[in-house]
Amino acid sequence: MCRLYSLNKTEQIIRGLAPLIRGISSDYSVPEALIKAVLYREIKEIDLMDILVDAVVGNRMLSSLLHRTDSSTGYGQIFSWVAIDALHFAEERGFENAANLGLPTEHPLSKNSPEDRRLVWLRLHNDREFNLRMSALNLLSCASEMTGKTDFSAMNEEELKRTLSRYNADTKQVTAYGEETFGYYLRYLRGGI
Repeated sequence: MCRLYSLNKTEQIIRGLAPLIRGISSDYSVPEALIKAVLYREIKEIDLMDILVDAVVGNRMLSSLLHRTDSSTGYGQIFSWVAIDALHFAEERGFENAANLGLPTEHPLSKNSPEDRRLVWLRLHNDREFNLRMSALNLLSCASEMTGKTDFSAMNEEELKRTLSRYNADTKQVTAYGEETFGYYLRYLRGGI
């Protein structure tokens, strides 16, 4: 695979996002180091295939022809249906709502609606802040699902690894992704990378 960003460029991107990450962290009480760890893991792996799939999904005709209506996109590499689930979780828990994010409120967004998925995918793809907010809300949703908690400071290492694993896959177990990303989290906690 031909990756788009070197490790140095990935670090540079995250440093440039620091004020935005700080604000999102404050808004949702998701540690900056956790957001940065996920972003580092995702950004450094973005490759040409990601760009090609995004191009297909972004083109309505190709999307219909190739039956590809969703893809992980943006720095958080998040699917629209995942973002919709994370938003519903956030609304139920009072963390966020569709109106605050500039999303339509005449009906609840549905991950089963092609129109809603497309609307959210376009925002994830084109709006960096929205993408990072949905990634942070997904971390909260994953944490709740995996640990029953949304207070990251109350989680042990195993719970954080399971939360990070869940961000990437529908699993209840710690995966290699969770282990790797937890290592980045520790490095960011110590001011590294």
